[in-house]
Amino acid sequence: MKTDKFVSGVSILLLSGIVAKALGAVFRIPLTWVLGIDGLGLYQLIYPVFALLIVLSSSGMPTAVSKLVASKVGAGNYIGAKQVLKVACLFFSFVSLVFSIGLFILAEKIASIQGNYLSMWGYRAVAPAIFIVSFLSCLRGYFQGLSNMVPTALSQIIEQGGKLVLGLALAWAFLPYGVEYATSGALLGVTLSEIFATIALWILYLKCPPQNVGARGKFKVVLGELIVVAFPIVVSSVILPVLTFVDSFLVVNLLLNSFPVDVSTKLWGVSSGVVTSLINFPIALSLSVAVSIVPALVGEKIQERVELMSRAYELIFLFALPAMIFLCVLSESVIISLYGSSFVLEDKTLLAVRMLCYTAPIVVLGSVLQTQTTSLQAIGLGKLALISILCAGVIKILLTFWLVAIPELNIWGFTIANYAFYIIAVGIDAIYLYKKVGFCGYFVGSKKIFAGIAMLTLILLNVNLLVLPSVVKVILGLGIGGVGYLFSLVVFGLDVRKFNIKLSRINLKSLDKT
Repeated sequence: MKTDKFVSGVSILLLSGIVAKALGAVFRIPLTWVLGIDGLGLYQLIYPVFALLIVLSSSGMPTAVSKLVASKVGAGNYIGAKQVLKVACLFFSFVSLVFSIGLFILAEKIASIQGNYLSMWGYRAVAPAIFIVSFLSCLRGYFQGLSNMVPTALSQIIEQGGKLVLGLALAWAFLPYGVEYATSGALLGVTLSEIFATIALWILYLKCPPQNVGARGKFKVVLGELIVVAFPIVVSSVILPVLTFVDSFLVVNLLLNSFPVDVSTKLWGVSSGVVTSLINFPIALSLSVAVSIVPALVGEKIQERVELMSRAYELIFLFALPAMIFLCVLSESVIISLYGSSFVLEDKTLLAVRMLCYTAPIVVLGSVLQTQTTSLQAIGLGKLALISILCAGVIKILLTFWLVAIPELNIWGFTIANYAFYIIAVGIDAIYLYKKVGFCGYFVGSKKIFAGIAMLTLILLNVNLLVLPSVVKVILGLGIGGVGYLFSLVVFGLDVRKFNIKLSRINLKSLDKT
């Protein structure tokens, strides 16, 4: 009964995560319709900077608060657990307030450096969200420390749903005043959605039954514990946002060697706003699966770790491989059905189609890299994961600087640099895992999945040949392709039920440890 109940809770959490990610992905599609590619380019200049500041001010906070709250609750010290939340809110809100004010004041300067001063209004609209997110992250960490994941899932849905509704409504309302104000409206919707999500969690916190058991610790001691736990997580989490941040400054300016500023911004919008968003969606879903599995690696023996890792990658490939094939084969139908054929300059729709097709394998590489990183962190080798990402990141920046400036390559140089980053990072992590725990079984148990992939590919290729509207092709690809893929898995003997069993056992171990 306990296992069944917990599996049900895990299913709700994963479903909530999928809904939240889906809302986030859906937001970009109508946003492109409202803003056009010019506005999307502005949006994609602003959002990476905002995301980086969020990471710097709040990343690592949920994990750090969760870990300390869990340890306090495990010792029966509920007063100490609440003190952890209060100390985290005080300290991190101060840090985030500095970032918020700094972004608001320096908005015009940052926009000028990026090459398009119109983005300053968007920076000022989203600046308050940095301060709000610090409270939201602390509250999420507190509930996670209590092994209650439902508030986090609820806040994610409110966050993404609010961004979808309010962001689009405000963008549409401000559009008559200019694309820069429409972009600011979309980002103001982001700020408001963070406020609503924080209010929802605060109400749930106030409704928690009082537990006046335990003792308070010294403020400096609790703060020191938070910083020690959060620091390595922040450093590891900040690399990818830093790279995106650098790209947002680098790529448009380098493209100016070949194109005027409006075309350069549009090319950046196509690459980062359209293609990258579609690629990141299945990667995000794979991360949800990985996060549910990898915590079981903590404290396990080497042989058990190897077995659990094999199951983790089997699950990753179960989702990532069909997503890659779908985006590659039906790239044109996906782009046209979601964004239309006239959302950019005449030849840019074709560019988006080709870029989506050629970059689809990053879905698999990105999913594997995330699982490798969390695996290394779980077994106490997080520094090695950090080294691999740093090395790959430096090479990516150098390649971007070199290749994008070549007129014949232009935006394709950015794509090549992205591939280099993932291949190098995955390769280094694979070496680390093999040397430290003897793991090399990425494809153990995945042979039957490849049989399903062959069936899916055949179905999608035939669907793509049909003379039908793009939307119909996408629906048929998802429907017939999905059924054919699952049918092939069953025919070739893949027992999908074992993943549920493993998932329940793994998460029960994690729950017991907290």
